Amino acid sequence: VSTQSTWGLDLTNNDLSTLPAELALIKTINAIEINGNPMRMIRRDIVNKGTLAILEYLRSRLDKDPDISVAKPSTSVYKCRGIIDVSNRELTEIPNAVFEDPVDLSGLNISRNRISEIPSTISSLTCLTMLDCSDNSISRFPTELSMLTNIVILRAANNNLTGDLPIGICRLTKLQELDLRVNRITSIANLPALLPLKELKMSNNSLMAIPDSVYRMTSLTNLDLGTNKISQVDARITGLSKLNSLDLSNNDLRAIPFEVGRMTQLHHLALQGNMLKSLQRTMLEKPTETLLKYLRDKLPQP
Repeated sequence: VSTQSTWGLDLTNNDLSTLPAELALIKTINAIEINGNPMRMIRRDIVNKGTLAILEYLRSRLDKDPDISVAKPSTSVYKCRGIIDVSNRELTEIPNAVFEDPVDLSGLNISRNRISEIPSTISSLTCLTMLDCSDNSISRFPTELSMLTNIVILRAANNNLTGDLPIGICRLTKLQELDLRVNRITSIANLPALLPLKELKMSNNSLMAIPDSVYRMTSLTNLDLGTNKISQVDARITGLSKLNSLDLSNNDLRAIPFEVGRMTQLHHLALQGNMLKSLQRTMLEKPTETLLKYLRDKLPQP
């Protein structure tokens, strides 16, 4: 693989049994579609989890394949326009140099490494507005994370977070984007409704329910709860008047409030992969506008 301009790869419905591990070297790729192939080398559960999980699997093969030579990148730390980017460095911990000059450090990207722990010294980076620690092996966040009171964007997708949402995240009062896809989080009930969240991405976790606080997050524009274990959606979701993308696909839903049809501001509504008795499976594949109209037509006439 020599190109670095690829951003999406659609290989659906072919006869592929595997993918080259070198695909993981394309830093700009953000979508891989491989459904409908007789994959023998990639487990079905990995394929179902989507792009992040597929890339993680391919990266693990890079480490094991002696025929693939990957030069280890420099671990030097440079600050450029207030941002430090040490992504994809095979790091097992955050370099000490990151903490040596925290003044005016607004962004830190430590994604695509092998970091298992965020140290309590993260609290010294009080100017941070963006922290990206996606694609690591992080199992917990220190409570000191709550001292990063200027954080607006937190990305920690594809890690090893389990159980309830870490308390340090719940105290980030300026948070507008929270991306915790592909973890094993079971509950976000402790997420405060007063957070000014615009994007909440929790797909590929183990959530059992949508908590009351989420129904009151009126700033939300993107709510991604796909591939969880959610069994019920309340009609109060229609109160999220700014929502333009709602993903509830691949859950345990057996019904969807017909009132959702009134959410005409939605540009994207995903309900596939649920056992919805009131909706034909073919209808779930229809464009969002068609699906919304179908739901509206099911409402009792005044």
